[in-house]
Amino acid sequence: MTDDFRRKHLERVEATIAQFGWAVQGVFPREGGEDIPFSYTVGLHDHGLPELLVFTLPPDLGVRLLND
Repeated sequence: MTDDFRRKHLERVEATIAQFGWAVQGVFPREGGEDIPFSYTVGLHDHGLPELLVFTLPPDLGVRLLND
């Protein structure tokens, strides 16, 4: 992962938080790996809420669940 990719990703996350109040990040398992997928929120703490985390759901489903 390059520094440019990281910077652009953080800019997208910050823009999402600015627009909606929080963002959800899905984390995919490595290809061929046995890692467990998970998704988590970023920005809920600024609203006095706990950040949330879900494991074992595919990232697209985890993102939808946490946004609901």
